[in-house]
Amino acid sequence: MAAKEERPYLKRPIEYAYWKKARVPHGAGVEVMNYASPHARALWYYLRSMGHVKHPSGWKHEHHGEDGFVLHVVHRGELWHLIKGRRYVARPGEACLLDLRHDVTYGAGVGTSQFYWAWLNGRDMPRVFLDLGADQDPVFALPDLRRVESLLRELRELTLREPKAYEVRSSGLLTMILAELFAARADTPTWISEGQAGRPLSEPVRRGIDYITRNYDQNISVKHIALAVAERSLNYFSRRFHQEVGMSPVAYLNRFRIEQAKKFLAGGNQSVAQIARSVGFPDPDHFTRMFARAVGVTPRAYRRKPQSARRNRSGTGPRA
Repeated sequence: MAAKEERPYLKRPIEYAYWKKARVPHGAGVEVMNYASPHARALWYYLRSMGHVKHPSGWKHEHHGEDGFVLHVVHRGELWHLIKGRRYVARPGEACLLDLRHDVTYGAGVGTSQFYWAWLNGRDMPRVFLDLGADQDPVFALPDLRRVESLLRELRELTLREPKAYEVRSSGLLTMILAELFAARADTPTWISEGQAGRPLSEPVRRGIDYITRNYDQNISVKHIALAVAERSLNYFSRRFHQEVGMSPVAYLNRFRIEQAKKFLAGGNQSVAQIARSVGFPDPDHFTRMFARAVGVTPRAYRRKPQSARRNRSGTGPRA
């Protein structure tokens, strides 16, 4: 087995051809390389490289059709990702999982970005990537950032030392890291887990609800959910959704957005206009009307007395 290489990041600007030779500031940190055995590639999750780095604002990097998946875990600052023309931002306590078979670009946001990364792969990784829903939303709000960072540090030390059977142990650590991503998805709030008659939701409806849960803050359409996510016709999906959930997909989306807004109003200091935009209502006046219709009071009134507003409107919220 080849010896591991732990190399420092250069602290001076470097020119890269795919950045059109613009002088881009490079960060400081370390990168650990790994050379997986054929056995590990065939049976387990395995590491290609990993590191911990700080990058100033303006830094960016690109991948073009490479083998494997990259996990970013943000400790400080912001890390933006451009995937299929859509921009995603991971902030402290969040992770982003990328499929490098597709072209991706990522970079540091405003200020210094400090993050861990792990370039990994494995026989089951394509299926795990889809099961996590990372193809629809690659950003995960980690339940326990310290645990994930601790697992990554342990993985780095194990990779450098190469004790006996280290590749099996590495696979175990990568499994635990992926488990934290699954836990993050499990903590994502949804209204319902079964239909009106107590039966499990059908696959198209479950996919639609899952997509709304992850993308409610975006400009999404029922047509896109039906055709691209649920893979059904618009009429079929809308009819099936109403039968199982008791409301139309549009009504569900708006009510879900209102529920998220209630949490922001009760526990933050953002303005009503900021909250409206953050839950998918670009027009604050429209948001206020929708909120008042669903909750019975305006967003400002709810912020002043959220508990009393909840009692006055009991029974109007989503089913558990």
